[in-house]
Amino acid sequence: MVEEGKEYLNQQGEDVFIFVTSKTDWVLKLSYDGETAEWASLTNYSGTGDSGAQLLTCKANPKETERAVTLTVYDKYGTASVDIFQKGLKSDEPASVRKGTPTATAKWLELPATNASDGMDFYHHPMTVDGKKNRNYSYYFDYDARVSVWVAYPLNSALIGGSGTRSDAWAADPLMPATDQALIAAGNYKGLSGMNRGHQIPSADRYRPLANKETFYGTNMTPQLGTFNSGVWAKLEDRVRAWAKSCDTLYVVTGCVVEPRYGVASDNAGKRVIAPGAYYKAVLRYNKNSTFGHSGYNACAVYLEHNAENASRSVNRSMAMSIRELERKTGVDFFVNLPALVGAQVAETIETEDPATLSYWWSTN
Repeated sequence: MVEEGKEYLNQQGEDVFIFVTSKTDWVLKLSYDGETAEWASLTNYSGTGDSGAQLLTCKANPKETERAVTLTVYDKYGTASVDIFQKGLKSDEPASVRKGTPTATAKWLELPATNASDGMDFYHHPMTVDGKKNRNYSYYFDYDARVSVWVAYPLNSALIGGSGTRSDAWAADPLMPATDQALIAAGNYKGLSGMNRGHQIPSADRYRPLANKETFYGTNMTPQLGTFNSGVWAKLEDRVRAWAKSCDTLYVVTGCVVEPRYGVASDNAGKRVIAPGAYYKAVLRYNKNSTFGHSGYNACAVYLEHNAENASRSVNRSMAMSIRELERKTGVDFFVNLPALVGAQVAETIETEDPATLSYWWSTN
């Protein structure tokens, strides 16, 4: 347990009390999210039974960005962990100047095509995995609707980052001004009945502390029916993670269709936010040891109307479609960098193949 209200430390450095509850001998370990430098220390790293206050001392953070340390206690009954975050030199408030770009220049395999003249902007949140910079997620933001029309990211067991915990760190996205985005840190959307703050990249797809916090930015959310969010959408998210854990990498695009809309909600500041009329997922599976596929790749898409009737549906091959069919429904060009990697003819085969005919997608638990 961490001293109440001290899970988020100031940039200048701060001491915080840690309390360990155990029935036996225990050991504490500190691990740093994306860093090798040890910037925190404990007065005691081991003990027996319930401890008194153990002091955790954190040095000043010289970086602009925040950082995190995970405290894990081990005893003969198991383990338990808690994350502590420390602010960086920059304010947590959204930037005063937009940092998005009209088009995506990166050649990442998960990215759909972007358009310099459509009024939307491309943004990217990186993360650090095993000391190396990697991709948390990218998104394409519709300023009129105040939602991302798609969020794209790579996914596998290493990128998920273990069992982890959900941070519920609802916050404004620091990549854009507060006036441009939906502000939902203080509570749910208003104006439409039954709406949840629905993730596009799920919290459970990123369990490293800093990466998980970024999944709770308002730019990753849309107003989504609670029954839909906890029903068919959660089942689909589970299925996608199962696919990712059984291949080398799954490249994922989660998106929404703004028009025709479900309705209009408002954020905590009273700003208008569109509740989408439909949601989809497009995934590209890669397995270098695959016994089937095309240059190691297969693709699958699912499209769901956003309504209460769909909320209780099971996820099975009846809702599958090819990438090409999803492109016709949404107008989005998915996996735009695939042809340069495997060739135009192979890419065409991958994107037109019917995933309902492949047992792989529906036999994965």
